[in-house]
Amino acid sequence: MNSAHMLLIGGRSGVGKSTVAFALHDLLSARGVQHAVIEGDALDLAYPAPWKQQMAERNLRAIWNNYAADGYRRLIYTNTVSVLEADKLAWALGEQTKVTSVLLQASDKTTEERLGRREQGDSLRDH
Repeated sequence: MNSAHMLLIGGRSGVGKSTVAFALHDLLSARGVQHAVIEGDALDLAYPAPWKQQMAERNLRAIWNNYAADGYRRLIYTNTVSVLEADKLAWALGEQTKVTSVLLQASDKTTEERLGRREQGDSLRDH
């Protein structure tokens, strides 16, 4: 089986992880490069939080198995702390995986402006 290549895009809330992933998706698509994009923040978004059960990794493995069955080998994965969990995320792909990690950074002012456009009330204060 061919190895997979996973690009991890991490960084604090509001830094632009999703924006970068969608821009990469557009660039790769325009070049005809087969790939998948997965927003990791939604893989274990539940109440009560199921992180102790490794829900994000288990869900990533299930989703990636579907992509891999159809020949996908490149994954763009976004999650706030993804670069700190590279080993667990590579395990979730279930095969020999090359990992490239990118940690995005932005000023407080920039992230506050970005978050202010998408979050409200308690959610904005929490971020």
